[in-house]
Amino acid sequence: MQTLKDIAAFDAGGTSNFAANPSMTKAQGDFLTTQITNTADVTAKMNTVTAANGFTYNRLQDAQDQQTSMSTFYKGFISGIQDTNMADAATQLSLNQTAFQAALSVTAGLNYLSLLNYLPVE
Repeated sequence: MQTLKDIAAFDAGGTSNFAANPSMTKAQGDFLTTQITNTADVTAKMNTVTAANGFTYNRLQDAQDQQTSMSTFYKGFISGIQDTNMADAATQLSLNQTAFQAALSVTAGLNYLSLLNYLPVE
């Protein structure tokens, strides 16, 4: 914005007024060359800031999506606990306990096996 203000102030001056002179003077050319350089620098800085803002926006968008996914997961998890049919849960627990005891029994029996159990007796 300062560059635009400087150009407007330069043009408002009596002798450097762009409309007052049909051809560009050396002072006007030098001034505009400086302002073009300033404008290019400002544009580069604005591009850098815009890129940083875009990166931050994408990170916030990802965080928001992750929070939404986690919220949905936890709602389902809580619903699974609160809406459980107690009779079905008790039956499933009993089945799981029986399967676990059977697995432990088989594992315990493996400790007593040896090669002698499989050798033929003559």
